Amino acid sequence: MNSNRFNVVIGIGLGLLGSATMVHAQTDDIYITDYGSGNLLRYSFTYSDGTISNFTPDGAPDNLSNPAKSAVLIAGSIKEGIQGTHNDIIVVGGQRGDSATVLTRYTLTGNVIGEIPLTKLVGGLWVTYTMNETGNCIITPDGKYMYAPEQGGSVIDKIDLATGHVIGQASFSGVHDVVLSADGTTLYAAAYSSGGGIKAFSTADFVNGGYSGSVTTVIADGNNGLSRPSGLTISGNTLLINQNESGGTANGVYEYTINSDLSLTYKSSVTSSALNFIFGSSIGPDGNLYIAALGDAAGNDSTSYVDGIYEYNTTTGTVNTVAVLPGEPGDASGSSGPYGTGGFYSPKYLEFGIDFAPSSDAGYTPEPGTVALLFASGLVSVAGLRRRRTRRA
Repeated sequence: MNSNRFNVVIGIGLGLLGSATMVHAQTDDIYITDYGSGNLLRYSFTYSDGTISNFTPDGAPDNLSNPAKSAVLIAGSIKEGIQGTHNDIIVVGGQRGDSATVLTRYTLTGNVIGEIPLTKLVGGLWVTYTMNETGNCIITPDGKYMYAPEQGGSVIDKIDLATGHVIGQASFSGVHDVVLSADGTTLYAAAYSSGGGIKAFSTADFVNGGYSGSVTTVIADGNNGLSRPSGLTISGNTLLINQNESGGTANGVYEYTINSDLSLTYKSSVTSSALNFIFGSSIGPDGNLYIAALGDAAGNDSTSYVDGIYEYNTTTGTVNTVAVLPGEPGDASGSSGPYGTGGFYSPKYLEFGIDFAPSSDAGYTPEPGTVALLFASGLVSVAGLRRRRTRRA
């Protein structure tokens, strides 16, 4: 995987270990889903001495000669979030404006593996299941399960990635983003569209196709001004939450301390005019939060605003108002306008390669001999059986 590429420059006097000097430069990747074009973009960058620099378009080989599209790794109907493991990428796909959303798997080089065929147990039969307006998902660290929030369906799905089975489902009106606690026992979820605040779910209680546990409101709607939570990211013992007022002046970042009992305590917040219509975010190797801002996808026609990827410094609590990766200036034209210098129209979610699940993917590999077994167990839709999963080392 590209995120594991390392360039190490070592200056060591072998006989003087006590005074040895080491300079460590790491090359890594950042992936960005562009809601305006439906593309997935990839940039490589250098991380050295606590600083990220040299963002370079690192898309598909046939795009690298085209300056406008040189960062495009995957061109297609990508709609929302992105997750991955050591050997695959999973994105939320679907046509813009259509509520139906799917999970599609790609190799790290951008080659399509196939749609993950979802099924749900109904009356003893595994029947085809279609998700409704899915936001950003999260993969468990072992690469086996995915939690998918359906804003349109007002449920959170727990999906077995090896089978495509929806093995658990919890109700939550308007849910759009989720994140797992460090110990994996708790799922925090944000209700973007309905003002439901932040709720906590026990991951062990997504069972038997439903949810058997209690649901705790850990941040009430309007707490310290947090009324439209979107992207959720955990850094150490801090939960970082994007405030998305869809063009309002309260867009920004909220920090909450995660207590030992996994409850949350308000810590601080900051607003910024640069963060217009924000959703996804991801912690970079420098420990700072990087945020995708759609901007003119919300109808912002200010030419002073630029879509892009912005940095929130977690040490100083400040926003860098100059886009780290800029898109197009605000012109309300969406995908009909020009590409920005960053190669995208409306970035919605992003993920650093280092933040992918630290494992290989679970894989979906029904061998020919297992088809009869799947029919015997009551599988109704077998369209996905022809999509053979190819593992990559």
